[in-house]
Amino acid sequence: MAAGFPLATDHVQARTAEALYQACRFPDHPTLQSAILRAPDPVSAKAISREYTQLTRADWDLARFAFMRWCLALKLAVHFESFGSVLASTRGRTIVEVSNRDDVWSAHPTSRGQFVGTNALGRLLMKLRKRHASSSRELLLVVRPPRAPRRLLLGEEISTFDARERLEPGHECVARRP
Repeated sequence: MAAGFPLATDHVQARTAEALYQACRFPDHPTLQSAILRAPDPVSAKAISREYTQLTRADWDLARFAFMRWCLALKLAVHFESFGSVLASTRGRTIVEVSNRDDVWSAHPTSRGQFVGTNALGRLLMKLRKRHASSSRELLLVVRPPRAPRRLLLGEEISTFDARERLEPGHECVARRP
């Protein structure tokens, strides 16, 4: 849900990873996807998608993990140094998305100070952090499409994103539309 990391591939622009993730719920509705991608902030993007839950792809409960993994990987590839620094700043600590409303993406604290929930978002971020800290971190600059059927955004199939083509020495990776 963090703003400040806009995303762009060759044919899609999103203000946040949350907007991109929410748009992936609706592969058969490019107009709705466009509205979600134009949302001014992540909360608005999520609110728009909630208005149209009846149009959500039938396999979303399974496919959503592949799409979130892809959105986060794209966020890191596009903002390799700045988002990578945010991940590194956690210094190997457990990353927990805290929420009392979602036990899949997050976890909530108990009265004993423990957390209950799957914390899927925190787990994905910790995996990215580990890979970004490795000697092969530059492999993260190439983001393959999510492993899920019907990978359509704005009527086009999601393709491999290669941030290496957009890197300038000493500069943040910036993806621009041609």
